[in-house]
Amino acid sequence: MTGGDDKLPASSELSQDLLLQLDACKSMGPDGIHLRILKELADIITGLLSIIFQPACEFGEDPVDWYLANIVPVFK
Repeated sequence: MTGGDDKLPASSELSQDLLLQLDACKSMGPDGIHLRILKELADIITGLLSIIFQPACEFGEDPVDWYLANIVPVFK
């Protein structure tokens, strides 16, 4: 990300690099997808992610569904 703005990574290459930097030894997130799967399928996933995120980047607004997250605090 450049220029300090809050936009998504613009290129597939940058998205793929970010996925390849994931630590596969960490536990999966609330979506149930293990980081190892994301890392190993980075070349396939980046194409799909660009299809999903491209309209949001073009129109400059996020879909309303992205704000309907179910966030559960985890106390340690």
